[in-house]
Amino acid sequence: MHHIVGICFAIPLSGDLKLETEIKSQILNQRDSLLIDIDRFIKRDSDFVNSALTSEFTAIPISVFFDNKIISYSFVIYSYFSGGAHPVMIFYSYNYDILKQKHLNFDDYFILNSKSDTTYFTDLITKAIDKEGIVMTRIKNQDFNIEKDTISFNFGDYEIGGYADGIMQGRIKKSILNDKINKSYH
Repeated sequence: MHHIVGICFAIPLSGDLKLETEIKSQILNQRDSLLIDIDRFIKRDSDFVNSALTSEFTAIPISVFFDNKIISYSFVIYSYFSGGAHPVMIFYSYNYDILKQKHLNFDDYFILNSKSDTTYFTDLITKAIDKEGIVMTRIKNQDFNIEKDTISFNFGDYEIGGYADGIMQGRIKKSILNDKINKSYH
């Protein structure tokens, strides 16, 4: 039988070819990971091969922000393959320094100098998520995107809760985080 994979993604046009190429590459890497998982599954389960299969990969932008220093995109990526228990959704955000023409990660944008800074941050994010039983405990490589007046901290399925908790975001006003944001981006 055949395995059909529906693939759909959209990338906002920024006019910066380097940025658009990098985002496309990152999204295609995520798609390729799904395709590798599908191939592994098919090789392990010969009965699975004898049925018609349909899988899906979708990456859609949900937030686009830009000013004279930063471009920030956030996507929801949905993936499902036939035979899997359920679809999985994650956030993928890409923050870009226009002047330096480089990707901004968490440590570029935020300044956390101590364990108390980290605890302050994780407590703020936990409070912003405001979901019983959900506690944010780590900050390393945290997915975030910048919006006009807020910063959104994003969590996919299983990242800080069970599947039933779904994807989550904790939005915090920039003014509250101002002293933790690298001064280059004020």
